[in-house]
Amino acid sequence: MTTSNNILKTIVLTVMFIAVFCIVQRMGYDPITNVPYSGASTLGHPALVGKACLTAIPLALYLAMSASNLSLRIAYSLSGVILMAGLIASKSRAAELGAVAAIFTLLWFIPQRLIKAALIITLILGILAVSMYGKWAIEKDDNAFGLQTRLHFWEAGLQIIKDNVFFGIGLDVLRQVYPYYQTRAHLDLQPNTAVSKIHSQYLNIAISSGILSLLFYLWFLYEVLKNGQGDMLGICLTASIIGCLVQDLFDWQDIANSMLFYIILGLKVRRQYDT
Repeated sequence: MTTSNNILKTIVLTVMFIAVFCIVQRMGYDPITNVPYSGASTLGHPALVGKACLTAIPLALYLAMSASNLSLRIAYSLSGVILMAGLIASKSRAAELGAVAAIFTLLWFIPQRLIKAALIITLILGILAVSMYGKWAIEKDDNAFGLQTRLHFWEAGLQIIKDNVFFGIGLDVLRQVYPYYQTRAHLDLQPNTAVSKIHSQYLNIAISSGILSLLFYLWFLYEVLKNGQGDMLGICLTASIIGCLVQDLFDWQDIANSMLFYIILGLKVRRQYDT
């Protein structure tokens, strides 16, 4: 348990700094990259920041609930607030959907009524904050990869899978293959876009490695999640995983966040064996 807690503390602290930098950028201050309002923080893309934050929020909740004294509970609770602010500042709608899924997972499994009430309040406040922040900052955010663009990506991606069902096209070659499948509507919308990833982790796996690899990946996730959630740590780890899986419907895993995701999976498997 001590080792797991130390890993969780490291994750929460690290992602908290990422969230703070994202917030500072969204406020127009960036002394490092000199690209104000980008929200990319140290990860290179706002969606990656959002995913890191949604992954760490349930972990901060667990640390706050299991803290040995009031000072630590307050500190971890504040870190959760900062992570939520970083999630909102990332303005990643996929990450926001993932966070909602994570909160509903917590509501489903956590038995304590007081915690459930706090989570419902957090969800309501988060939705209001997303709405207010979106109206305030919309002129500073040109979202080139909204739902319409994703639909074009997915249409082309499904055709690539159809033509390469079993073995895919290989790793990191989509940039060369995609122009042959790009729809006319997408070409008219974004004529100079170089596509290296389809905005769905599941489609990316099938495109690069074939449908059998996707089925194996889904089976692996099922095996991790099927054996119950155990104690509070298991529930919070499950919430982090579910949140990531929901965001993966609309985004892809990058080196910057895939390592964090698999650390959480490893902790979940270890927790199952410990309990």
